[in-house]
Amino acid sequence: RNLIECPVPVIAAVNGPAAGAGLVTVGPVRAGATLTSRATRISADGIPGDPGGREATAGTFSRFAADVGTGGTPSDGVISLAHQYSAPGLLGASGAGLEGAFGEGEVRADVIDEQAGLPAVASSRMELNFRVEGGPVGYKVGAAVGATGGGTVSVLLAPAGEPDSPVARPVDVAVVGAGNGSDALGRTIDETGFLAPGDYVFRVSADAADAPEGDPEGRAYFTFNFQLTDTGGVGSPGGGAGGPPTAIPLPSAGLTGGGMLGLLAVRRLVRTGRRRP
Repeated sequence: RNLIECPVPVIAAVNGPAAGAGLVTVGPVRAGATLTSRATRISADGIPGDPGGREATAGTFSRFAADVGTGGTPSDGVISLAHQYSAPGLLGASGAGLEGAFGEGEVRADVIDEQAGLPAVASSRMELNFRVEGGPVGYKVGAAVGATGGGTVSVLLAPAGEPDSPVARPVDVAVVGAGNGSDALGRTIDETGFLAPGDYVFRVSADAADAPEGDPEGRAYFTFNFQLTDTGGVGSPGGGAGGPPTAIPLPSAGLTGGGMLGLLAVRRLVRTGRRRP
């Protein structure tokens, strides 16, 4: 009675143990990718006076930019050079929040003076290993690649260790130099799709070797832009990402808080009504 006639609103009066029920909201588990490892290497071999060759490598997640070799001018009758600029797009240094990568590279190899005695070989490669979690992510691979003479270039996106797996249709493109005095071969890549949760590899490589006499210089190049995006649950039968928060009912323990307030309000109205003349 004292509770009903109290002049101020009362949420609850407890004399002993009490339990209530309600709803809590849990936000969606966002799909995303984490970069687990990165391997970058450029090298140039066959340079006169430098039998060990020249190279530059990177295993960190930061930007890489380097050139090795002779440069565009022959050194003692040999051209052997490799170049690469590449950078993963990350939200943090730990590799979390991988949003893709972009870069460009070029290799050249040619022995102009056959008396140089060493075959010229050059390479520029970048490999990213990453893990998709929380649901599917969308991917987009845009690239321009080309090769001539003894040059080859390739772009690969596939499940790690399973380049032919049906889990995700691999992006696997290779261009081999034409040789025989032909013009350079080139093509553009524009691929999109979805990656289910799992481990993946994205690899870009260009290699060049001195072509037989009379063939064009061995040369290959690539420019790429690789993107990963949360699909909001699109791309897999079960969703798994995005969507509105989910309401999870807590276990009921007797009368709910909302029911108690409603009951008190009804009783107070009834009591007030009885007092009216």
